[in-house]
Amino acid sequence: MRAWFRGDWVRVLTVLAMAAATTAYVWIKVQISELARASEAAGTRAQALMVESSRLEASLDRASRPSLLRQRAEGELGMTYPDPGATVDLLVRAAR
Repeated sequence: MRAWFRGDWVRVLTVLAMAAATTAYVWIKVQISELARASEAAGTRAQALMVESSRLEASLDRASRPSLLRQRAEGELGMTYPDPGATVDLLVRAAR
């Protein structure tokens, strides 16, 4: 009876080891799959951000053209160049 008991433990431990190995294998496969999915999503997001960055840089380049700045300064802000013969007097007070 003792030999049968000893052989039973070996079988039980073998089954437990196989179950643990199978569980570890499946867990690793799931982790790899999730990592691949997250990596693909990050790549897609990075590409979208690069496109948006390019679009914003182009918009900034258009908005900072001297002709457009002059047009906006005159039209929206009422700024004009001073007359060539005009003088400007600045009064400055000393800080106390």
